[in-house]
Amino acid sequence: MKNKVLTITIIANIFFYLIFFAYEEQYVSSQSLDQLNKISIEEYNMSILTIDSNKKLISVITAIKLNNMNEEPFVPNFDVSKNNKMDFIRFSIPEGFSNLYLESTLPEGGFIEMNEGFALTASIPSGEQHLIFNYEIKYKSNQLILPIHLPHGAQSVKIIIPRGGGKIKGDNITFAGEVNISDKIFHEYFGENYKDGEYLNLKINNLPTNYFLDIFRNLDYRMINLAIIISMSSIILITITLYIFKKSKKA
Repeated sequence: MKNKVLTITIIANIFFYLIFFAYEEQYVSSQSLDQLNKISIEEYNMSILTIDSNKKLISVITAIKLNNMNEEPFVPNFDVSKNNKMDFIRFSIPEGFSNLYLESTLPEGGFIEMNEGFALTASIPSGEQHLIFNYEIKYKSNQLILPIHLPHGAQSVKIIIPRGGGKIKGDNITFAGEVNISDKIFHEYFGENYKDGEYLNLKINNLPTNYFLDIFRNLDYRMINLAIIISMSSIILITITLYIFKKSKKA
């Protein structure tokens, strides 16, 4: 009888702990999700500062102001084994970017680079925080498409591009006018009230290109070599013919 009571007690304790830990994990997951929902992107300012038409290379700097409205710091979770979900702040960058660099007001910690952006590994203190990241991206023709995913939305979006550097179109993006920065004129574009998960879907048209350099890049070097050989052979043949003609005339 005592053995049966002991067995029942053990089983009851096992079920109790299983229910307790399941509830605790669900509570932690819900708490983490609630914290993530209270982090907003207030400003997303994207600056296309330089466009190298020779290298077909664009340099982009993006400044972000985010606000953690939680009373406690938000600690990212990268462990997928916890509730089969990862909770962290991430930012989108067009595929094919290079030379990513990040500066922020966050405490110690950096970021994890992904195929189409990066995620913050640092905890985010309560209140306003600022990030600045820059990267480079190449374009092939006079047009470039930048999807720019906004996983956490954005209250306002500003984009500037040098005057003459191209025209920008995008979802909920309108031309706002010209701005003068360090004696250089930029075209400014503006958008607002982007929901979580929306895309900017930017398209930059009329990008500057070096026409003669493009022709040189697209040349078929095998055809060039063949043309050189034919030209040299023709010159040699003409030279020999003229030499024989002059010699026979003197004779």
